[in-house]
Amino acid sequence: MPYTHIFTSGKIPSDWRLANVTLVFKKGISSNVANYRPISLTSTFSKIFERIVKQQMLAYLLDNQLIPRQQFGYLAVISGVPQGSVLGPILVLIYINDIVDLFSNSDVSTKLFADDIKIYLEVTSEADYSTLQKSINTIFDWSKTWQLKLANDKCQHNHISLSTVACRNAYFVSDAKLKIVQNVRDLGVLVDNRLTFRHHINSIVSRGHVRAMQIWRCFLCKDIDNLITAFTTYV
Repeated sequence: MPYTHIFTSGKIPSDWRLANVTLVFKKGISSNVANYRPISLTSTFSKIFERIVKQQMLAYLLDNQLIPRQQFGYLAVISGVPQGSVLGPILVLIYINDIVDLFSNSDVSTKLFADDIKIYLEVTSEADYSTLQKSINTIFDWSKTWQLKLANDKCQHNHISLSTVACRNAYFVSDAKLKIVQNVRDLGVLVDNRLTFRHHINSIVSRGHVRAMQIWRCFLCKDIDNLITAFTTYV
């Protein structure tokens, strides 16, 4: 078997090391190269081989509890590597795995989805504000140590409170001030600063209304049962 020979010899066919990289536009200004996602088109046989290795690696990491409980994206595609790779995402996850250890003795909580991180803390005093800023500084220093550049334009500050008083504290990543936002998208969910989820609900309703009108215009038959089936299928 070719895969058995590769495992025993430790040699990968040279063609498996090659990839055709194509760029897929994400959003924003099309002339900005940063708005494109690289997709690697690699050998099918190479991908099958990598999936075998990935299954063994994941089983080992999970069985030995080496993936932190704060990590929720170890099976997802990680944006820090060209998509299309099978082993790339799990290798990057292992590379950044120690970031949660930075806060093991801290009141600051962390959550990760692949290489995206959220840190949060109940701020009731200036000391809490200072603690949160120091945590941001710690992440920045960690990223420099491991040569992982932070995307400052994607870093945001969402102050969640029922108070109508605006947040007076500003947070910084190095010299860049974090943008204060009223709503932040977290895994497809719009989270507002009062946790009403009103913007998220309105967004879903708006998209559903647009899709319903498209269905209404596209179907010549206005049978209610057929329209309901189309709505539940496409909306």
